[in-house]
Formats: sequence, C-alpha cells, structure tokens
Amino acid sequence: MRRILSYLLKSGIIASSVFGVTFSVLRASTPAAKASVFMYFTTQSNIIMAIVAFMCLVGLARMHSDSGRLGRFLSLCSLMATVAITVTGVVFCFVLAPTMGHPFANESIYVHVFTPILSVADYILCRRYLRLKASDCLYGIVLPLSYLGYASLGYVLNWSFNSRGLNYPYFFMNWGTPLGAFGLDNAFPFMGVVWYILAILVFVILISRLYIWRPGK
Repeated sequence: MRRILSYLLKSGIIASSVFGVTFSVLRASTPAAKASVFMYFTTQSNIIMAIVAFMCLVGLARMHSDSGRLGRFLSLCSLMATVAITVTGVVFCFVLAPTMGHPFANESIYVHVFTPILSVADYILCRRYLRLKASDCLYGIVLPLSYLGYASLGYVLNWSFNSRGLNYPYFFMNWGTPLGAFGLDNAFPFMGVVWYILAILVFVILISRLYIWRPGK
C-alpha cells in the first residue's frame, strides 16, 4: 500500500510542477518575461522536485519488493529537493502572499501550494525508503543557499528578474532598501537582507533535521 501511495504522490508532484511551470511560461507576455520565470526559486525548486520525483519513481520501479530502499544518492536528492520546495511553499504562503492582491490565482496555486504539499506528504508518508544520518541535515541548505548567492549576484550584475526591470526576485533579497544588509525597523520590510538570509537558513536546517528524524533513533 505504501508503495502504491508513493507512486501516486510522486506522479502528482510531477504533474503539478509541470502544469504550474508550463502555464507560468505560457502566460508570460514577452520572450524576456518567459525567460525570467526560470530565474525564480519557485520555478527552479519545482523543476528540481519534479526531476527528483521522476528519478525516485524509476528507482522504485527497479526494486522488486516494498522492503527495498532507495540508495543514498537518491535519498539525499530527495531530502534536498523536499527542503527546497518546502521553503517555496512556506515563504510564499506566509511571507510573500500577504503582500499580494491575488496570490493563489491561476497556476500559482500549483507551484506554491500543491507541489509543496504533495512533496512533503510523499517524503513523510513514504520515508521508510530513506536512510540518512543526523548530520545529513546540512545538505538541506545547499539549494536555498545556492539560490541566495545566485540572487545576490543578479543584484550586483543588475539582472532583470521581471517585467518591471527589478534586479532582485523577492523583496527580502533587495540589497538596495534603506535597511541595507543589517538594518532593523518596525515598518516594512522590517529587516535587512542578511537577517532574512539567516532566518531562512535557520528554518532550512531545522526543517531538514526534522525530515530525517526517525522515532527511536
């Protein structure tokens, strides 16, 4: 039964990611806007999650019984992708959505809600396939930290992340605010970029450690 559930959830992850990303690109009005879709962590984490889910589906199909387990490489890939898509869902729903007019319209609900929920459900409910050590939780920061570096580089090089020509993808990655890197205020955006980065990394490590926790271990 667990094996069947794993197939269904992973298939749902792939479908949700592909549908959401594809329609995000199709709805973009210009070639530049279509390309900028792939510059966001949301899109990148959805694509990575879909690829890892497909790899795990192939791995499960090659096993002859439910007692088999995915290898360490796929286990680590699954952890990293699930942590990344969790960040996508949590940051969007609780940080970005409150500042937007219609945050869950159209394909947004797939890439920001459905894919994260299916991914977390698959990881938790089908976790018997995973065999990771407590220290492996540090792998969870690889993708978010890489993107934070990528977005910061984009700011320095003045890349255009959207149709408005902004050189940052999310408000908390805007190094040009009056708060700069370390500022604090009681008005939006409340904190400088470094504090947001530290908060995200702490959250990532905690959620990554939680994902590899097993009762009795």
